[in-house]
Amino acid sequence: DSQTNVNKKIKKVPDGKSFNYAKAIKKIVFRNKIDYILVYSDEEAESLSRHKWARSKSHLDSFKNTKLINNKFLLYEKIKKINKRLLPDYSLASKKNLLKKYNELILRPNSNRGSKNIFKIIKKNKFTSQEIGYDIFKKLQKLKVFETYFLSEYLKGEKYSLDGIFKNGQILTYMIRSNGKEVKFETPTKFAKIINSKKIVNFSVEIASILNLNGFHQIECGFQNGNLKLIEINPRLDATLPITICYTTNFFEHLILGDKKNALKPKYKYYQRSLFSKGLN
Repeated sequence: DSQTNVNKKIKKVPDGKSFNYAKAIKKIVFRNKIDYILVYSDEEAESLSRHKWARSKSHLDSFKNTKLINNKFLLYEKIKKINKRLLPDYSLASKKNLLKKYNELILRPNSNRGSKNIFKIIKKNKFTSQEIGYDIFKKLQKLKVFETYFLSEYLKGEKYSLDGIFKNGQILTYMIRSNGKEVKFETPTKFAKIINSKKIVNFSVEIASILNLNGFHQIECGFQNGNLKLIEINPRLDATLPITICYTTNFFEHLILGDKKNALKPKYKYYQRSLFSKGLN
């Protein structure tokens, strides 16, 4: 029956970090004559980006860029050498300098997937499960709990995501959404406002030109005192890409069929994720 046919096509493959992952995917791709691979995790993107055959059948950038972008701290260090005004103030979590300068900080792993293991450090007595008080953080800091984490100033303004297709550091096709002012601790995005902003596009191009981005990248940024600052870059597809339903043309078609240089035109003002994602006005 149809269910049996579906089950025959489902293959269990090694973890994305495994040395054998790319080999297993290559076998499936060529045996089934698959034209295009949609990659949705950091470790799988990094593993596949090593191989020319995988890059030619996907939206992936070079291995060098993918590996750099997956390490958020090293990414900041790279951009800092060119233009530090594009970044929030930051330091390794083991340092104490930012604790004296800011009442609110963001703590994140040097390498992480999406919004996992991100915390807000605050000077309050009451806090949520995603927040840590300053006094508690200082104690944990002494115990070297966060040796593989870094701190950055909390961006108080609106936060945005630009999903874009890039070529040689220039932007081709893109979608932009506003994620609100709060820190995104959970994925995927449940609700977002569809926007088009030349300022965000120009900011993304400046970041892309520094790194010479190619393929798909999601650039997350936020406002601080009227200036845009980078939050992070994701070198693989995002779980919120059903947001393409809010546009007149399908983002995936641009991704798979060719690089057309134009912004997608919105047909809805808002995106809402549910069992069936939808656009709203």
